[in-house]
Amino acid sequence: MSLARREIIALSMLGASVIAACAHPRSAAGPSEPPTVIVLSFDALADRFLDRDSLSAFHDMMQHGVRAPFRPEFPSKTFPNHYSMVTGLTPGQHGIVVNSFFDPTRGAMFLRTSAGDGSWFGGEPIWVTAERAGIKTAAYFWTGSEAEIGGIRPSYWYPFNATVPDSVKIAQIMKWLRMPPPTRPRLIMLYSPVVDVPGHRYGPDSPEAFAGVREADRMLGVLRDSLAHLASRPIDLVVVSDHGLVTVPREHDIDMDSLLPKRGVIVDDEHATLSIWQDPAGPHVDLDSIAQAYRLSVPHSRVFQPGGFPVGWQTAQNRRFGDVFLLADPGWEFVTTVPRSLYTLGEHGYAPDVPEMMGVFLATGPSFRAGVRLDARENRTLHELLIHLLGLQNPIHATMPDFGLR
Repeated sequence: MSLARREIIALSMLGASVIAACAHPRSAAGPSEPPTVIVLSFDALADRFLDRDSLSAFHDMMQHGVRAPFRPEFPSKTFPNHYSMVTGLTPGQHGIVVNSFFDPTRGAMFLRTSAGDGSWFGGEPIWVTAERAGIKTAAYFWTGSEAEIGGIRPSYWYPFNATVPDSVKIAQIMKWLRMPPPTRPRLIMLYSPVVDVPGHRYGPDSPEAFAGVREADRMLGVLRDSLAHLASRPIDLVVVSDHGLVTVPREHDIDMDSLLPKRGVIVDDEHATLSIWQDPAGPHVDLDSIAQAYRLSVPHSRVFQPGGFPVGWQTAQNRRFGDVFLLADPGWEFVTTVPRSLYTLGEHGYAPDVPEMMGVFLATGPSFRAGVRLDARENRTLHELLIHLLGLQNPIHATMPDFGLR
């Protein structure tokens, strides 16, 4: 080949490279920009739901990313499991043991209105670790994010409001992502009850519950379409749930009204679980005798006391669970009128090994391989994954399982 011919080919190749570079510019931050991590939680989205309907956004994530069943911590309740996912601790270790509970040491009840009081929350949630390291974070309704924990909240957060639609939350995610780099959060966490509400009211296998699953799929599609406009920036999207749901036939209700002491106790009935504590302000009650009587007389349930929980549940024998703690068999629930606990047709809170309790884990983005299907893992391991993705030091020194990372 002549010298002139080689020069023409070289110039042509150089021109093609310039055109390609103009057509696909690099992001302003360059190729080394660390990924932004978005975590979206759909309360009560069971792993089995993803295989029972036409769910284009979820199925696309499975095809182009990682999927694994997410095993809840005990008990499989919303507050405990969401806080476990961000601390890497079990409910017995971090202290948010059920959705509401009495603390005998404090002599006080944790209620929904306690969510802004950081003194109830043990452990260090991921946003605190990140903020300490200079990484801005944002949370749109996540257990613990309303409170100062260790004196720190996420840079951006909202107090819980059940009337806020998911479309508003997703619009806010995009506003956060379009902030200038100095103020932009690198970790964004969002909670949605769109599956949980109809699943409780109508049952997990009802048309209404699957309408909720399809709505979750639609909102996930909206978010992914919006993120496509930011394709030049590395963004890892993680979708999780805290637990699944079990059908509870109406005839499977366990009426506790006639079995509870009229005075001297504090009771928390959360359907699948029922906790009883000695009331410090009331007359003394022989709770050991009551526990033994319940073991003989309350059907379709198991009765525990501190020191007697199965070791595998890692409850730390925490007294916040109750001086007497009742766990209904899967598909059964407790019902009381004081405190008021109405019938539901779908429940959770059962042991982690109940198959219907299995939640979801899905992830796509530059950090994850495509088309990977993994075995089940505990949902509190999400904390280790986020520590890795954000490049942080893990305060609990836990080992991260395989998450299909590149």
